[in-house]
Amino acid sequence: GLVAALIEKNTNGGDNGLYLNSLGNELTLAMKAASTQAVRAGGLYGILRTKPGQDPYGVVITTSKVKAVDGKNLIETTASTVEEIRAGGIVGVVDNSTVSLNISQSHVQGDFEIAATKATDMTVGGVVGYAVVSDANIYGNVSEGNIRASTGDNGYVVGTLQTQAQSQLGMNLYANYHYGESD
Repeated sequence: GLVAALIEKNTNGGDNGLYLNSLGNELTLAMKAASTQAVRAGGLYGILRTKPGQDPYGVVITTSKVKAVDGKNLIETTASTVEEIRAGGIVGVVDNSTVSLNISQSHVQGDFEIAATKATDMTVGGVVGYAVVSDANIYGNVSEGNIRASTGDNGYVVGTLQTQAQSQLGMNLYANYHYGESD
């Protein structure tokens, strides 16, 4: 993707947290992974991880477009057995229970072809693969293409989404669309 890993390492002891405002990105790509270990793939961001225990900050991704190269899969894995796969059209992994996740009005176009028939942990989503966040607002997104994965938690919008009870906002997923022919 655009960024493989965005990881905050706050060493000054303050409450500085990650605030990512990602607007209007457009990317054409084809990702292919042969790993039997961990695959964290996203069209824009493979993994977003911040230091635990921070005051709530946010991830805002809007009006972005991720498209597969003509004739290729957007995200493809070839190993039949893997430890972990977390793949999403926009973000593969967002991992911090104090972060607010907001993804809106974005478009993903391309197929996901996950060859693994055995995986310890696998989540695949048209927009987000795996997210543990304080709250989530995911709306007005389009996922266009087939999502073929034979095992794990696979969703047309989100593979796995977990929010924390501390937030009154919770989960808001609405007006997202998926168009696929053989998934």
